[in-house]
Amino acid sequence: MLSNYSLGSIFSGQVKTVRKADSRLASAWCLFFFFAAPAISPVIQYKLKLHLDKDLVSIIISAASIFAGLLLNLLVIVYGIIPSKEGGDFDDKTRKDLLEVIESTFYNISYAIACSLVLVVFSLAVLTEITTVTRISELFVYYLGAHLLLCITLVLRRCHSLMEFRLTKKGTTRAQIAQDTWGR
Repeated sequence: MLSNYSLGSIFSGQVKTVRKADSRLASAWCLFFFFAAPAISPVIQYKLKLHLDKDLVSIIISAASIFAGLLLNLLVIVYGIIPSKEGGDFDDKTRKDLLEVIESTFYNISYAIACSLVLVVFSLAVLTEITTVTRISELFVYYLGAHLLLCITLVLRRCHSLMEFRLTKKGTTRAQIAQDTWGR
C-alpha cells in the first residue's frame, strides 16, 4: 500500500541523470554539487539569523505549488516528444540518444515536482507555533529552495537539448519545424 507513495524510483532516476555528458556513471563531483552545495543556503541563513515571516512563507507556498503544476504540464509535453518506432524519422542511434535525453528530462521534471511538494510541506511547518519545528523547517525551506534552482537548471538544459535536437534535425525546413511545433 505505501509503495504507491514511494518516491524512491524518482530519486534513483534523478541520481542517474546527475552525471557528466560524456559518462554513463554519476560523477561524485556532480552529485556533491547537486545535493551538498545547496546546503550553503541554510548555513548562511542560520549564521545571519534570518527567519521567514508569514508573508514570505505564503509566497513560497504559492510559487512552489504553481511551479509543480507547470512542471506537470511540461511532463505531458515531454511525453509527446517521444518518437514512434514506426515513424522512421530517426535512425536507431539517433532515436536511442533522443530517448535517453527524454528519459533524463522525465526524471528531472519528476524530481523537481517532488521537491516542490516537499518544499510546500516544510513551508507549512514553518507556520507552526513550535519553535524547534519552525527553525528546522526554515533550514529545509532554504535548502530545498536552492536545490530547486539547480533542478530548474537541469530541466531547462534538457528541454533546451530536446528543442535544439528537433530544430537542427537534418533537412528540417521552417515549415516542418512549425508543423512539428504547432501541428499546423
